[in-house]
Amino acid sequence: MTHIKKYIDSLPDTVDMHDVNVRLQLLEKTWEEYNAVQNQMECNDDNEDDDEAQQHEIDREAVIETYCELSARIDRMISEERREETLVQQNHRSLEQHMKMAIV
Repeated sequence: MTHIKKYIDSLPDTVDMHDVNVRLQLLEKTWEEYNAVQNQMECNDDNEDDDEAQQHEIDREAVIETYCELSARIDRMISEERREETLVQQNHRSLEQHMKMAIV
């Protein structure tokens, strides 16, 4: 997740949204893998002392926070891109209609 966060943090104003979508898929896959491993570790907490179990919980909370932050940021980027595409399409249609009316 750290690599994805660095990537998102370093993005310029103009972004390749296909690349962002791939990063979102990678983030989701990383989250699923992390969650599976963390669950397995927590199942083994019965054999560990309270300090280790508590550390696992702290680690999980930090990763959840990072995942949610990144997921929300990427989702906002995708939503904004879709909004902009919709506006461009609407403006294009409007311009075409005005041009047709001017010709007639």
